[in-house]
Amino acid sequence: EGFGLFDWDYKPHYTPANDPENWGLRRERQRRNDCQANALTTCVEVMLHRHRGGVRELSRMFAYQMSEKFGKGIGRDRGSSIHAGVKVARDIGIPLEIEYPYNRYTRSRTQFERWYRPVLESAATRKIVKAIKAPAFSEAVSYVIAGCPIHWASGWPMRWNEDRIVTRYKRRHGSGAHATAI
Repeated sequence: EGFGLFDWDYKPHYTPANDPENWGLRRERQRRNDCQANALTTCVEVMLHRHRGGVRELSRMFAYQMSEKFGKGIGRDRGSSIHAGVKVARDIGIPLEIEYPYNRYTRSRTQFERWYRPVLESAATRKIVKAIKAPAFSEAVSYVIAGCPIHWASGWPMRWNEDRIVTRYKRRHGSGAHATAI
C-alpha cells in the first residue's frame, strides 16, 4: 500500500561511521540565539560527509548572521528562521569555521559585510541543492535511519499551514521556538 518504515534494509546505514557524534567536531555552548544556525550547519555537515566524505566544521556564526540578514536584521540577536537558514545554505553556501570563526558576531551591517565578502567563494562550494518540506513522521524516521539529516523547530503553541510549515512561534511570554538537527 505504501512505503513502510521497515520495508527496506536500514541496518547497513545504522553504523558508528554514520553518527555525527563520532566525527570529532567541536562541541560549543551557544552564547547567542543561534540554535537555527547550529542545526543548519550540522545538517549540511552531515550531507557533505555523506556525499563527499571527510569531516568539515562549518561556520555557525556565518550561517547565523547571514540568516539574520535575510530575516529580522543584522545584530539583533533575536534568532532566525529555518526558512532564512535554508536560503543561506541553498543560495550562498556556508564557509568553514576556520574561515569565519564563532567569535565574529557584530551588530554592524558594514562590519558584517567586511567579514563575509572574503569567504563567499569558499561558502559557494558548500551549498545544498534542495530542501524538502516536512514529510509525514514515518517518512521522516526513514530519512533519519538512512542517514539524512532533518532540520526542525518546535515552539509553544505552534501554528501550521497546509504545507506543514510552522507559521507562528510566539507564546504568551515571548518567542518560544528552538531549532535542532536530527
